[in-house]
Amino acid sequence: MNNIVVVGLGAVGLPLALCYALEGCTVYGVDSNAEHLKKIATYTIDYQEEDKGQKLPDIIREVTEKGNLVLSTDIPEIAKPGTVIMVVVPINVENGLLNTNPISQAIKDVGKKLKKGDLVILRSTVFPGFSEEVALPILERESGLQAGRDFYLAYCPERMGEGKAFEELRNMDLIIGGINQESVNQALSSLRIISSATVHLGNIKEVETSKIIENLQRDVNIALANEISYFLASKGISGNNSIRLANTHKRVNILLPGPGVGGHCIPWAYYYLYHIAKSPEELPLSRLSRQINDLTPLRIVNLIQNYIAESGYPEVKVSILGQAWKDYSSSCRHSPAVRTKKILIEKGFQVASYDPIAKSGLGVESVSLEECLENALVVIVSVIQEEFLSLGTIKLKKLIKPEAFIIDLKDLFNKEELKSEGFKVFSL
Repeated sequence: MNNIVVVGLGAVGLPLALCYALEGCTVYGVDSNAEHLKKIATYTIDYQEEDKGQKLPDIIREVTEKGNLVLSTDIPEIAKPGTVIMVVVPINVENGLLNTNPISQAIKDVGKKLKKGDLVILRSTVFPGFSEEVALPILERESGLQAGRDFYLAYCPERMGEGKAFEELRNMDLIIGGINQESVNQALSSLRIISSATVHLGNIKEVETSKIIENLQRDVNIALANEISYFLASKGISGNNSIRLANTHKRVNILLPGPGVGGHCIPWAYYYLYHIAKSPEELPLSRLSRQINDLTPLRIVNLIQNYIAESGYPEVKVSILGQAWKDYSSSCRHSPAVRTKKILIEKGFQVASYDPIAKSGLGVESVSLEECLENALVVIVSVIQEEFLSLGTIKLKKLIKPEAFIIDLKDLFNKEELKSEGFKVFSL
C-alpha cells in the first residue's frame, strides 16, 4: 500500500494519520515534540476523538500493532517513489501577527527528504499565497527539484471539527488546489484513499482563502449573536430565544451566543487576511467582530464587578464551571473561560474552576464539582461537560451562598427556578 508521511500530529494531523493507517497504508507520523510523541506511543493522548465507538488510544494501539503507524521526530528516508507527504503544522498567531517559522521549518525538512515523483499536500490553514510564494520556493531550494515536473504540490485544508475528526475527514466535502493539473490529480488520488466526499476545485489562492472565509464567517456570526444577546439581556429579553425564533426563517442562520470564541481555527481567521492587507483600515467588519468576541470575557467580569459594587460583599469566591474552549472538549486552546479566569485573578478575585477533562494550569483548579461550588458567591457556567448535566437547582442551592449571582451562559439551569430560590441570574 501507499507510503504516507504526516508531518504534525496535533488535533488534526493525528486523526488524519490514523485514517490512512486504518486503510492499511504505512503511515510515518512525524512531530518535533518528543513528549507529545511519547503520549501517542504510550496511548495516553487525551484528544476526545473516537471512530465507530473505538476511542483514540485503542485506534493507535491497533494500527501500531499492525505496523501501519511509525512515529518519529524526523522525516524518514523512503526509497520507494511516489511518497505522499502531508504537512499539518499550524501557523501560530502571536499578538495579531502570524508566526510562520514552525510550518516553514517543517517544509524545509520535507524539502531535504523530497525525491522525484513525491507529492506534498499542505493541509494547514495558511494565508493566501503561502503555498506558491513561501512553500514552493523552500521545497525547490532544499530538494534541488522542480515543482510540477519532479515533484507535485497541492493544497487541501482540513475542514473537521474537534470531536468529529474521523467522520469529517472521511465525509466532509474536499476543496483542492494544485500548482498544475498533475498535482491536483495526484492529490485527489491520495485523498480518495480515505474519502469519497464531493470534491471542489479552485486555484491554490482561492482554496487557501476559502478556508479562511469558512472560519471568518463564523467569527462574524458569533459576534452578531453576542452583541445582540448581551444587549438584550440588559433589557430583560432572551437573546437565545430571540435568535432561535429568528432562525425559523429559512434564510436565517444565526449562531448562538456564549462566553466568547476559542479553539484552533475561528479566532485566527481575521489575522490570516490581515497579513496580506495593505492598511489597518481594511476589513473593518472582520476586525470589529474579532474585537467583540475578544472582549466578551471582559463583559462577564464587568457583570461581576457591578454585582459586587451593588452588594458590598468584602470577600467574593467566583466559581467557573468549564474551562474548555467549547462544550464537551478537553482542549483549553484560546478558551474564553480561561481568559475570564485570568482577568478575574488579575483583579484580585478568589477564583476556583472545575472541568473534568480540560485543565488550564491557571490558578485554582478544583478536584470536584462540589469543591469548586462550595460557598461561591458568583457562579459562571462557561462550558457544558457531561458531569454538569446532573447539577440541578436543588444540588446547586446546597453548595453556594443563598444570595449568589449565577451567570449561566449555556442554559444549564432553569432560570425561573433559580430566581424563585432567590438567586440573581444572568443568562443570554
